[in-house]
Amino acid sequence: MITVNNIREKFMLSVKNPNISGDYLTKIGIKNTENPESKKGITFAENKSYLQKALDDETISIIITSIGTYLSIKNIDSYNKGFVFYESPKMFFYALNKYFYDTYIKKDFDTHCGENVFIESTAFISDKNVTIGNNCYVGHNVVILENVTIGDNVVILAGSVIGEEGFEIFNGGDDLIRIKHCGSVIIEDNVEIQSLCHVPKSLLPAHPTKIGKGTKLDSGVHFQHGTQCGKNCQIASCAMIAGNVIIGDNVWIAPQTAVSNNIKIGNNAKVLIGSVVTKDVPEGEKISGNFAISHNKHIEFIKTIR
Repeated sequence: MITVNNIREKFMLSVKNPNISGDYLTKIGIKNTENPESKKGITFAENKSYLQKALDDETISIIITSIGTYLSIKNIDSYNKGFVFYESPKMFFYALNKYFYDTYIKKDFDTHCGENVFIESTAFISDKNVTIGNNCYVGHNVVILENVTIGDNVVILAGSVIGEEGFEIFNGGDDLIRIKHCGSVIIEDNVEIQSLCHVPKSLLPAHPTKIGKGTKLDSGVHFQHGTQCGKNCQIASCAMIAGNVIIGDNVWIAPQTAVSNNIKIGNNAKVLIGSVVTKDVPEGEKISGNFAISHNKHIEFIKTIR
């Protein structure tokens, strides 16, 4: 737990409501999947619109924002929130994420493998902070980095990279800065990851990248940071799933599909070949096209232009 006052004392920043506390860092709209009942999230808001969303979110207790943005909201003192003021809220949020992780969360341990695990000689596995369950296979030139937990009966084929940094870039003015990821990857039982897949760890510890039980990733799948899928999903070759996507159970995602960040795909949905998904997909829906819509509507539209 960290309080607004802790942040003030550590970083010498102006704050309001110093006794308000927070348990985890999050972005607006991203839930704490490791402790869903927690209502003590710390987030940032760079403009009036995002600040209002953070104020209305009952799971957010502390908001990092600029004084100018804070003053843009009428009756803001009526919200029971703590505030930390910084000229560039996003930049400070990323710095606080690393500090929070290093100070309160990180616990190093020696990598552990269960029984009947076969690891090819050319694979690389970090000697710290990796757990591999029983009856697993790790193929040639696979890379598994820190903060990865792998369940039982998992297969990872040649050239896949698990636990690398995700693509989170901050525009620092003259420089583009790659942001340190402090989260993790969880791969549950009976998952198969074919060759040349990329599964980076999440930016935020409270929202890990997660592949559910029995899910299969075909070759060349990009499963970005913070994305989580349920059980028995099939994600076909060269699908690109952007960050913080939530995928339900028994979902089919076809080859060459692109799914934008923060999308939710419901249980038993089907995303057909080459789709570009920019909106949430309801449970059981079949979609296609660029931009993807209901598959039946898409076919009817195609008939009108052919």
